[in-house]
Formats: sequence, C-alpha cells, structure tokens
Amino acid sequence: PQLVPVDEAEQKVDAMGVPITSQGRMWWKSNADNTCYSGLDMSLDFISRVFEQQGGFDGVLGFSQGGALAGILAAKQPYGDVKFDFMINISGFMPRTPECRALMTKEKIAMPTFHIY
Repeated sequence: PQLVPVDEAEQKVDAMGVPITSQGRMWWKSNADNTCYSGLDMSLDFISRVFEQQGGFDGVLGFSQGGALAGILAAKQPYGDVKFDFMINISGFMPRTPECRALMTKEKIAMPTFHIY
C-alpha cells in the first residue's frame, strides 16, 4: 500500500484538533469524481509479489478501500496470477472507474464471499 500524502492527512486531522501519530496508507488515490484510481496498478503489482513470495493464501479480507480492492482481486480470479478461495469484504464499495466496473460486471464472482456493512 502507498502512504497517504502527509499534507492531506494533516489538514483533516488538524481540523479535528487531533495530533498526527502515524501516516495513513491507501491502495490508490481517487480523483474528485472517483473515476480514476492513481496507484491501483502499483498496489496490484505489490499484491502479486506478496502472493508469489509468501503465497498459498486461502482468502483475502479487506476493509473500506481494501474491501473494494478485495472485490477487484476476486473479479480478476479467472485472469490474474493472484489465486485464493474466498473473500471477506468489510464496509467496502463498488469500484467506480470504468475499467473496474467493467471487470466487476463481466462475470459473476465464482467463489464464496462474505460482506459486512
């Protein structure tokens, strides 16, 4: 995952009066209307390397943006090199880029999934 730019994090945290104790992480950065995900390819490459080097994972679990990423990974199963048997999505969302939406609606995800909202 990529680091959230400190200036964005500081603005949000300063507005709440909370000191920054660590820097956040993200799988991608969205544009204003959420139709372009900058950094998603880097994150998918990172996950591919983790599966290749440490692999043999039964499933994936993702929360929020990670839940959306878990859905993308599940939809890529027939086409990608990251293989697993189940997906748990906690407070995830439907990806909004045209490429991800096409992938998510191309075929039914053919594995057990569990969604928590």
